[in-house]
Amino acid sequence: MLSWTAIALALLRSLPELIALLKSVDERARSASDQQVGYDRAVADALSRMRAAVESDAAADEEGRAAQAAHPSDDDAFDREFERK
Repeated sequence: MLSWTAIALALLRSLPELIALLKSVDERARSASDQQVGYDRAVADALSRMRAAVESDAAADEEGRAAQAAHPSDDDAFDREFERK
């Protein structure tokens, strides 16, 4: 059976390796967290760009409808009841 001093000595000898292992686990956890944050930011940026594009397209469509209503380019401007005889 090992004595307490042998156990303590073994723990002290392995302490640098244990600290390095804990640092490695911590770095991997932080890296994964940073990666998730970066992914979330990229998704948020893409969604905001898409929203801006959709809003821009909707505004352009509304302007086009308003321009067409002000100056119709088809037969809607003419009286449908009128017939040339």
